[in-house]
Amino acid sequence: MLSDLIPKLSVQRTKVTSLQGANRVAGNMQLEIRQASLIANGTSTDSITFTSNAASPHPGSWEKVILNQGNLTSEISYCNFSYANVGLAVNQIGRSIVINHSTFSNNDNGFTGGAAGIDSTVIENSIFVNNTNAGISGLFTGMIN
Repeated sequence: MLSDLIPKLSVQRTKVTSLQGANRVAGNMQLEIRQASLIANGTSTDSITFTSNAASPHPGSWEKVILNQGNLTSEISYCNFSYANVGLAVNQIGRSIVINHSTFSNNDNGFTGGAAGIDSTVIENSIFVNNTNAGISGLFTGMIN
């Protein structure tokens, strides 16, 4: 399990799994997954939360969770992303991501696909609410249901 306070954590060439509970991120910091897949599968009764550690958080209180480089598939289910500049960003050609039953709220931007040619983005049964700039933005191919 990640620590309760993540400064800047960069994970490379592996698979990050079994994230649990509330993962609180300090201001202007990010969780970067580089050349690795992120498997964050909560449940309807035990979701995974990525949020700020600020006493009075606001959109942009922390930077983002970013998936960078590598031709890998990431899975996000029953996760909550809140009070970030970007809740979740995908920035690499050839990466695919499946997002299901997740909530992106009170961010500047909920989800951003930042590279043309991302193989596949599937977003199903998810909520994007109170994101100040956009719920979903960027260049990507895939399905939103």
